[in-house]
Amino acid sequence: MTEPVSTPVRTGARLLVFEPQRGSSREPIEVEVTKAPPVWLEMTEVQAREGFRPRTWKLRRDTQDDGGESHSRTHFLTPEQYAQRQRRAAVNAYLAEVGIRTERDKPWNDDERRIVLANLLREHEGLPAL
Repeated sequence: MTEPVSTPVRTGARLLVFEPQRGSSREPIEVEVTKAPPVWLEMTEVQAREGFRPRTWKLRRDTQDDGGESHSRTHFLTPEQYAQRQRRAAVNAYLAEVGIRTERDKPWNDDERRIVLANLLREHEGLPAL
C-alpha cells in the first residue's frame, strides 16, 4: 500500500521510484517528473546506469498503477514520504530490539505514539532521538 501524496506533484519535481524487487537491491531510483497531467505522471530516471539510457515510467497519480497485472507493483514516493518511511522503520526496529511489541488494537500502535515511546526510551538511555 502506498502513502498518499500530500503536495501536488508538478513537472520538474523529484520523486523516488521503487520497482518490484529484482535481485537483492531495493534502492529507490531518483526520477524527475516530465509530464504531470491530472491522471498519469510520466517520469524519467535522473541518472541512468552506466551504458544504459534513462528509464521512464508512466504511473497513475492515485493508484500508481502502471497497467500491469503483477501483484508487486512499481510505485513512487516523495523524498519526504521516503524519510517518514525510513524513520518508522528505525522506530520499529528499535522497539523490537528493546523487546517492546504493541498490539494492533492498543493505543500505542499509532505511528506518532510509537515514535514518542521510542524517543522517550532512547532519551532515558542517553541515545539521540529518531
